[in-house]
Amino acid sequence: MSAGGKDCERIVALALAGVPPRRIAVQVDRPVNTVSYVLTAARKRGIAVPRFTAAGRRPSSGMTLTVPPHVLDLLRPHAERRHVSLRALIRDVLLITAEAALVDAILDDGTVTESIREVCDADHR
Repeated sequence: MSAGGKDCERIVALALAGVPPRRIAVQVDRPVNTVSYVLTAARKRGIAVPRFTAAGRRPSSGMTLTVPPHVLDLLRPHAERRHVSLRALIRDVLLITAEAALVDAILDDGTVTESIREVCDADHR
């Protein structure tokens, strides 16, 4: 069974976020060998997909963060809606925020548009 375009993109994005192939296979509902094939093809195309150990974990080269319980509680419904773990959701949010250059828009005062503020305010009512 091959992985279609959107599945391929998601497989590569999850691997780039540090999710091991076995967990990716579960999340995208594809066999592990299909996930491995997609990751190998991505590496051949020059994408810096990390290599994972036999246990499914890549060697640690990043940073460990502690997320407060109340923040996990706020994120849990978003992870459940996407059928992913909290860890995967947090990785995806950080990856997308960084790659889309959204850090300044999210954190800097005055750079967040009024429409974004309205959406955020509506979510907290």
